[in-house]
Amino acid sequence: MAGTFDLHTLLALQAGWTNMDATKFKSAFKGLPDDLVTSWYTRLKAENVEFVAAFSPGESTFPVVVVKSSEEAAIEQPLGFWGSYKNDAAGTNYQQTRGTVVNEEVTISIFSSSSELTRALFVALRGIMLASTRWLMVECGYDSVEYLGGGDIDPDDDLFPEDPIYKRMMRWTATGIAEIDTLDISSLIKQFTVGSFDVPVDVSGNKGGVSGSDL
Repeated sequence: MAGTFDLHTLLALQAGWTNMDATKFKSAFKGLPDDLVTSWYTRLKAENVEFVAAFSPGESTFPVVVVKSSEEAAIEQPLGFWGSYKNDAAGTNYQQTRGTVVNEEVTISIFSSSSELTRALFVALRGIMLASTRWLMVECGYDSVEYLGGGDIDPDDDLFPEDPIYKRMMRWTATGIAEIDTLDISSLIKQFTVGSFDVPVDVSGNKGGVSGSDL
């Protein structure tokens, strides 16, 4: 369902990292010494990486991964939106839907006290997102999931001037259908009048109160 890509991203990252073993971690770092990659994995697992949604209350420890919903843009929105009817078991049209196609973007920000751990976690989480595309499309109903790129490793001197914390960000986008079942309210709206002249006052069809013939 469109509108919750940041929450789906958070779930994917949490589940992926919790179940990532040393072998899967190493598969993302081909060509590097085994002992170096092992040290990254051991330190990250020992420090208990925290995953949070942006603007969630409370303080976080490092390393921390923050998922933020950045933007949602409408892609296809014909006049009056678009819709369909669902059929019940008897084949009767009973439920109407309305929807539009939207594109959601999320930013994944990684904060760590070490530039190398920030790099390692970035690569691992990018791999988790790549591996999660099938779940996002099949189970969550997105039409497409795309990687938009990542930024440099930078010390965040503004937030932590005394003890620099390193950060790196990546962006992902998903296209999905914002859709909801609707209700035919035509039979539920009570009759209303615009003015007194709309109100019949007798069986002769006089409207708007009384007329000269009623006096």
